[in-house]
Amino acid sequence: MISVAHSLVAVSIAAKIPNPIIAFPLSFFSNYLLDMIPHWDFGYGWRAKSKKRLFLEGASDVAVSYILVFLIWQKFLPHISLVYLLANAFLSQLPDWLELPYVLFNVKVQPFVFFYQIQHLIHRKLALPWGIVTQIVTVLPLLYFALH
Repeated sequence: MISVAHSLVAVSIAAKIPNPIIAFPLSFFSNYLLDMIPHWDFGYGWRAKSKKRLFLEGASDVAVSYILVFLIWQKFLPHISLVYLLANAFLSQLPDWLELPYVLFNVKVQPFVFFYQIQHLIHRKLALPWGIVTQIVTVLPLLYFALH
């Protein structure tokens, strides 16, 4: 899933679970659960993309995800610590970040190989537009529930 989807689910978790001992691991492992749902992300076809393009697409996705976390915090969740929301968002993306050295720089040492192999096993890819539709159908109801 795109980083935006991971972050929005993490915000939903943080909004409903104020205890970081519970919310942090849930946000981290939500990455793997979400990636089992067929989806499209910027890593789709990563071997055919230049490293620069892959990095810029991913960085843009991450930037948008944190901007959305900030906007949601301002509008709907000002009573929750922004740091707490951002920490959950970061943890929800961390599994993807841990495979980046393998994907971007061909670093084939542990733990990067391990994280790449897990992601490779569980990822369920789906081309556009349906790969975005599955994310919308999954994430928006969770976010709605969390904010109301």
